[in-house]
Amino acid sequence: MVTNNTQQEEYVPMVTEINMATAESESSWWLDSGATIHVCNNKEMFKTLKDVDAHEDVMMGNNAGAKVLGKGAVDLEFTSGKKLSLLNVFYVPSLRKNLISANLLCKNDFKIVLESEKDVVTKNGVFIGKGYSIDGMFQLMLFIQLCLFFYGMID
Repeated sequence: MVTNNTQQEEYVPMVTEINMATAESESSWWLDSGATIHVCNNKEMFKTLKDVDAHEDVMMGNNAGAKVLGKGAVDLEFTSGKKLSLLNVFYVPSLRKNLISANLLCKNDFKIVLESEKDVVTKNGVFIGKGYSIDGMFQLMLFIQLCLFFYGMID
């Protein structure tokens, strides 16, 4: 509720509710402050992908390992229209979530502000995109490009 000397107005955060109503999918990306690498579980999201040494694994926070099947580049587009190109992204199909390393973004002059269940990503003072806290992690608000195929028959 917002008040001033003459009137009271009640505001409902409808936009926030709508933005938070996103479905988790293989195309969702999550900001991870503990990750030291970017990780993607969806091979179709890679712009480029190269094979890696057969013995390469990534270690999780719980000391479990996961097999790396490739490394490459992934282009993401925030709902703001700004694009983010991630390099050296590890392809790990066994992971449940795609992870962006907050540490790597910060090392590349991005600024991440976490407040009020929201994250805001900027670079050199320019707004890049945002995300919202869902179950303790921050999901980035991205346009997800899906490839749809239609099949029909003409008699």
